[in-house]
Amino acid sequence: MGQTEELLRDMLTNDSAAEARQELRRHYFGEGTKGTSTVLFTGAIRTLTANRTTEMKKYHFESTNAEASDE
Repeated sequence: MGQTEELLRDMLTNDSAAEARQELRRHYFGEGTKGTSTVLFTGAIRTLTANRTTEMKKYHFESTNAEASDE
């Protein structure tokens, strides 16, 4: 077995970052079953995008030529 294969196998069987990910998930999304954090995250992004779109509409206006017409 090559070093790369051995390293990958070790990474897949010994997930040293699993606990840290779980802590972050609980911090940002609370307790929940697998997949709930994804649903909550996409919902939050959807809400932020909708709010930004609404706010940007307040600043939308027709483009006009600022120069005075000499004619």
